[in-house]
Amino acid sequence: LAAKVMAGILGISGNRKKGLEYLAEVGASSSETSVDARVALSLFLRREARYDDALAVARSLTAQYPRNFLFALEEANLLKDAGRGGEAIASYRKLYDSAKAGFYWQPHIERAVFGLAESLKGQRQTDAALAAYTETLAIADLQHELRIRALLGLGEMHDVRSERDQAGTEYRAVIVAAADSPQAAMARRFLKEPFHY
Repeated sequence: LAAKVMAGILGISGNRKKGLEYLAEVGASSSETSVDARVALSLFLRREARYDDALAVARSLTAQYPRNFLFALEEANLLKDAGRGGEAIASYRKLYDSAKAGFYWQPHIERAVFGLAESLKGQRQTDAALAAYTETLAIADLQHELRIRALLGLGEMHDVRSERDQAGTEYRAVIVAAADSPQAAMARRFLKEPFHY
């Protein structure tokens, strides 16, 4: 939907700035399309690396729909992408705890745990990140793409802990699971030279 909206706007005006302004205007209105416009606006602001602006939009959505897991997840993701690691960790933990307590309907807990793992890795909290990657991989019916990303992260954390054999096991699992993926390319590199911060 976001892509169609933006394509339509750009097709009409050919101007990205005007398109974003239009989405902001519709998002701030009381029209039926206000929520859709804010979702699209947040996505396009993220692509422009305007994380603070995207975060403000995401927070308006979580305030309006506090039980919507995806809106809350996007808020945590934006904090991570903005380099606000400590806040991202707190946001993912709150999201995870709320999901476990039944606050959200059909939450994708694996996304919260994986985001937490990535944020912990970014803050060099190796042991906690390793535990979060391990928990991600233990979730039933984990999506393939998320599985290979978590396996790679797990290998990286084992490397930081100088557990080279275990790291190699994880890297080889990434290669077997998705030989042509960017994660497999990284795994091959780390098999030759250990990952380090």
